[in-house]
Amino acid sequence: MARATFLAGITGGIVGSIAAIIGVIWCIYSTLFLMNYSHYTVDIAMYAYYFGAIIPIMGYYVIFAASGMYAILPIHSINASLSMWTMILGIFLVASSILIGIGFFGMYRASGNSMGVVGLITSIAGSSVGSLLIYLGVISQQLQTPYSITYGIIIFIIFPIVFFVQPIYIPNLLYLWLGLTVLGVTFILLGVCTISLSKHTGNVSASKAAGALSIVGGILLFPYILVWLRLYDTVGSATALIGFLVILITFILWAAVYYSSRKM
Repeated sequence: MARATFLAGITGGIVGSIAAIIGVIWCIYSTLFLMNYSHYTVDIAMYAYYFGAIIPIMGYYVIFAASGMYAILPIHSINASLSMWTMILGIFLVASSILIGIGFFGMYRASGNSMGVVGLITSIAGSSVGSLLIYLGVISQQLQTPYSITYGIIIFIIFPIVFFVQPIYIPNLLYLWLGLTVLGVTFILLGVCTISLSKHTGNVSASKAAGALSIVGGILLFPYILVWLRLYDTVGSATALIGFLVILITFILWAAVYYSSRKM
């Protein structure tokens, strides 16, 4: 029984490594989207200041500048890619969390240490909730407009010259931040569990290293709050990228720990 759970843990480490790589890709698309969206809003605001405002009419934005037409194409493309990678990330995170959780349960069966059960529950529940929140953040997108309809109508009366641009939708940044925060807390708790169980593994040093890196990786996901607050948002996204790189190493070490413990 214990051997089978450790084999599941090894598989979980491999699948988790893939999930972490997908997480890095997700952060790259998140950063690209934020950069393009910032450029778009700056262009629209600048032209609206000089030439008018934005009025939503029949699914389009009526604006007094054509600049946004050039920025909107990459935004929609990146947004579609972000949605796709979010779904893939969620699938791999949930799969790896179940397998890693089974590995923690194996540690409990082999050592009797209740932290193995804590690791099982934390891994499955935390990763599932975090992945769900991130997915909801991407699919529940919000319409963005720099100016009110009333202001736009007033300007339209004065300057009745318009251009048509598709509306901009951005992910629900609050859900994205909450999802990454839940994942961060999950990895911190799993790190604590890993360190607590280290003396019951076949590789104590690798187990302690995995626990420490799991805690560091989890902490690095927290600054994504900067994205939600729209303060240095690319910094928050880049920090999360580094966090996923650290988590990648963590999953590799978890696989090594379970492999060395398979005959216990």
